[in-house]
Amino acid sequence: MYTCNPSTGFGGAPLPPPGPPKVNGKHYLMVNYTGETQNPHDFVIDWKGCKVSETSAEYQSGTEEITVQACKPGSRLVIKTEFKTSGYWIQYDWVLLDNGATLAGAYRDPAGCGPSAGKRSK
Repeated sequence: MYTCNPSTGFGGAPLPPPGPPKVNGKHYLMVNYTGETQNPHDFVIDWKGCKVSETSAEYQSGTEEITVQACKPGSRLVIKTEFKTSGYWIQYDWVLLDNGATLAGAYRDPAGCGPSAGKRSK
């Protein structure tokens, strides 16, 4: 007799862990500036719920964790992203400008800091 075990997939292989919760909100295409180098990031921010996700492969696979440290909806946001496999982290401190069209501020990580700015995308 065959029984179904919901913790395993086809052939008895374990199912992958569920991905991070989906955040519904505004998309912001952000850039961290380090000298002449630009490091792009794509964040989704739910201002009412003070929740943030990133559209990166690391976040989608669950190896990047985002913690909201301070949130004033429609005004200011401080978050910390941490990569579980390496321990590398980035902290962002942003303010909302131009009626919500621009997100600007700074980032810092173990190696330094710099400006971080971007625009809301469609």
